[in-house]
Amino acid sequence: MLFAKGGALLEAYMFYEIKRYDVKGKAELKTLGKYYIVDTGLRNYLLGYRDMDTGHIIENIVYFELLRRGFDVEIGKVGEKEILFIAKRDTESQYRVGNSYFLGRGGEKDPVVAVEWWRKAAEQGHAKAGHNLGTAYYHGDDVPMDKEEAAKWLKI
Repeated sequence: MLFAKGGALLEAYMFYEIKRYDVKGKAELKTLGKYYIVDTGLRNYLLGYRDMDTGHIIENIVYFELLRRGFDVEIGKVGEKEILFIAKRDTESQYRVGNSYFLGRGGEKDPVVAVEWWRKAAEQGHAKAGHNLGTAYYHGDDVPMDKEEAAKWLKI
């Protein structure tokens, strides 16, 4: 089985499956998802280049760019209409990744990277990430000491 759950192409990370989401009912649909290929050049090799498929190729590129930027991506459906992408960020995960880098869990400590992750979460309103970021600026922990910047983040 190439595409089924645990299928070879999914396990090899050649294709990614995206789930369908009912926007009005706020639930994941049980219908088939969509698949996006990692390398559009491989798609062109397998199917031949088709000028008419530019929209599909752009859709594929946008999907992977959203993933690269840290979004959870789903396809939405309202009635019979499809919403190409519902992109959400998981601020709690970003906050926890920052903590892992700060404490060195699972690897070497890297407070500079921790601050980057806390900033991503804090810019979206995550209070604990804002507190950690503000504290880093207040004490000058791997960022320049900046009391005004600290106050900004500690207010979240």
